Amino acid sequence: HFMGVIAVDTEQDELGLRSVRARAAEEVEENLQRALVESVFQGEVRVKTGALGNAALVETVARVMREWPEVPVVVDPVHQASRKHADAPDLLDAKGWQSMCAELFPLASLVTPNAQEFGDGSAFQAARAVLVTGGDSAQGDEVIDSLHLEGKERLFRATKLIGGEQLHGTGCRLAAAIACSYSERTGLIRAIEHGRAALRAWMQSKLA
Repeated sequence: HFMGVIAVDTEQDELGLRSVRARAAEEVEENLQRALVESVFQGEVRVKTGALGNAALVETVARVMREWPEVPVVVDPVHQASRKHADAPDLLDAKGWQSMCAELFPLASLVTPNAQEFGDGSAFQAARAVLVTGGDSAQGDEVIDSLHLEGKERLFRATKLIGGEQLHGTGCRLAAAIACSYSERTGLIRAIEHGRAALRAWMQSKLA
């Protein structure tokens, strides 16, 4: 059972992102609380975040999730659109990024940056687990995702799909698939494996 809470409204065209408008923090908080309460009656609850726009929205989501410590949170640290107009703003502004690193990453069961977002990793030190997705920077015939957990690195490998780089939104889909698979029963490693398999199946269907 899926329930979506919209934090930002975007305008896009064939060239990419044109504009970003963050919704009011009060509206987002009310809708997120309602979604969590209603989802409890549907079974196990997980949360996956995407574009949050600014610091006020990041802090709102963090505040709400502190009230639900039993709910796993997968954070897709959406910062910039892969395609956008030259004058288009970021999907998360600079203060929002600082708030995400300080407030939301420590609450997350998993953070899923791509290699560019991860950089040297210094911004992700507060996160318990980080899966660096390799699809955007794949070299040769393999796509490698790297899990950083408890001071260790674990690699997940897959054969690169021809034409896969043309598909957009793969990072978002992977984070969502992992969130859907995650529970205390399945554990993080199995949830990542299930999420990667689900993403690959979707990509193969699109490329067929």
